[in-house]
Amino acid sequence: GAGMLLIAAARGPVPLVAGVLLAGTSPALCVAPFADAAAMLVGEGRRGRVLSVVSTGTTFGLAAAGPVVLLTAVGGPADGGQAWRYAWAAFAAAAFLVALWNARLLPDEPYRGAGAGGAGGGEGVGAGWFLRRGSAPLLGQAFAYGMTGAFYYTYAVDLARQSGLGGAWGPIMWGLVGLAGVTGVLSGDAAARYGLGRCLAACLLVLAVSIGALGLAGAPVPSSRPAAHLSGRATS
Repeated sequence: GAGMLLIAAARGPVPLVAGVLLAGTSPALCVAPFADAAAMLVGEGRRGRVLSVVSTGTTFGLAAAGPVVLLTAVGGPADGGQAWRYAWAAFAAAAFLVALWNARLLPDEPYRGAGAGGAGGGEGVGAGWFLRRGSAPLLGQAFAYGMTGAFYYTYAVDLARQSGLGGAWGPIMWGLVGLAGVTGVLSGDAAARYGLGRCLAACLLVLAVSIGALGLAGAPVPSSRPAAHLSGRATS
């Protein structure tokens, strides 16, 4: 919320970048507390589904952000080109309200592994876990996945515009990514049925196809829509 307020009020590159960096820490910092809360409050049979819904929340926001961008662009010079600031301020207010809601709803005691809500293992993960050889494949895959996703998010809209699409296609593409990403609510059930390995392999394959479609397709409009849908499904 503070990061988005900085973006809304930014009058230069320094506060804008600071706001982006601060707001960008939120998703990463929220994952662990929500995972612990699910382990403490939700039965094992429903835990995967709940975590799927939590982690898919980003795509709901992305689906909503696309239309907001289009609406804020409608005013143009009539509102001084400042409508986007009100959008960021509104999202910041929503973030603060959700923070208060979570502070009231979630448990305030430390997560204690197997002793809390039936969570398995009960072993703490220290810094040494990240340095051992057995962690390298998982961390390497996560790093490669993050880099690939960052590549798509950085260049997808530029590629679409260079192919002849109008400026409105930027928010439209992100809206499509968000709508397709809503399917992520099914990831917990899919992993339980087909296994984590198969689901991960399928997601990586879909992500590869979505990026390849943007880079190789000659007809921009038909290729951009499926690419956005595929990327949304993969990143969810």
